[in-house]
Amino acid sequence: MINSLEFENFFNNISKELGQKKEEAYNLCKYVQQVNDIKGDIVEIGVFKGKSAQILNYYKSVEKKLYLFDTFEGLIDCGNIDGNIIHNGSFQSNYNIVKKLFNSNDKVEIIIGYFPKMLPWNLRIKNFLLYI
Repeated sequence: MINSLEFENFFNNISKELGQKKEEAYNLCKYVQQVNDIKGDIVEIGVFKGKSAQILNYYKSVEKKLYLFDTFEGLIDCGNIDGNIIHNGSFQSNYNIVKKLFNSNDKVEIIIGYFPKMLPWNLRIKNFLLYI
């Protein structure tokens, strides 16, 4: 069960650059807590600035490891589906900023690369919740 006051404090601390509405962040917390008793780890594809990764890390059980996959170069091969609102390079971010968020945490691993091409990592992680 999510403590509302604790969630409010946590959300307010990270919300400056979150990119998510409070309701979305709250739902993510609930989803993570629902799988905490299931064997396996958590994988996020597309880390951007690491804010949802902070939510995943904060609300996951301490036994679970969090794997973060990103190229940090932004989107590729976007095409022209949305009128160029989102384009190649959108959501480019800085690896060092994300790394700093989890510097002293041995339960968080950041893997730089394009997820489909990261097969050795994909095969190494046996059971996991995937968040995209």
